[in-house]
Amino acid sequence: MSFFCLPFCFLGAQTFKIKDSITNKPVAFATITINHSVYYADGTGEFRADSLPPHIEVRIEKSGYESRYVNLGNIREDVLLKPRIYVIPELNIYPKKRYTIGKNNRKTITKIGILKEIEIGTFVKNPFGKAGLLKSIILPIKKMTSNNGYLVLNFYALHEGENIPTNIPPLNTTPIIIPLSELGKKNNKIDLTKQKIELPAFGLLIGCQISDTIGMYTTKTNIPKIEMFNNATKDFAYFKENDGVWKMYSVKTNVINYILEALF
Repeated sequence: MSFFCLPFCFLGAQTFKIKDSITNKPVAFATITINHSVYYADGTGEFRADSLPPHIEVRIEKSGYESRYVNLGNIREDVLLKPRIYVIPELNIYPKKRYTIGKNNRKTITKIGILKEIEIGTFVKNPFGKAGLLKSIILPIKKMTSNNGYLVLNFYALHEGENIPTNIPPLNTTPIIIPLSELGKKNNKIDLTKQKIELPAFGLLIGCQISDTIGMYTTKTNIPKIEMFNNATKDFAYFKENDGVWKMYSVKTNVINYILEALF
């Protein structure tokens, strides 16, 4: 009797770690794209991929590293990411005083999490016209459909005269990942002090996405959803799909009413 593998054979439980190719240290919360859906490695760089065909090619990326495409069937050891080399001009920021950008508004809402592979972007203009340091962000949460899942935040620099940002890396080196179980109407202030995220002079593009799991592949479609209050005035909204390029809606619409605290 002979045995053969059908074209739709699947891998068993496969777990791998993503590491820095130079230091060999784990790369936490790397972004992993599988079949047009976005997943994240956990805080130790580990990711579990179950029940996937061995020929599936996945994209692994992380701010500060070169992206990699790997075939799951070819992974035998750790996946190594090569650090990018940047020449960064010296920047001196001397925070002196805390300021608030934005104010509460409780009228219309935006739903986050309807499409797993979409990151929703909201531009917040810096009214002070000078660079600062982000202290915190307040999420205008109205309602959540479930506590099982994660909110993922990234911050991007948007410059004056740039209507549609291209494939730009986030200002934060690691995604801000918050379990939904830790969020709510009254528990919606996220401390950003340790992330040391710059607030550009023109403003920030804030990317928000919902993930059902961290550190593993899942085919679940019941992605948790969050309703957030919008700003009082309409503006251009942005979205980013798996091609990594931000796009702008053609007309002004309701945008999420984030409130920022920054040091100048």
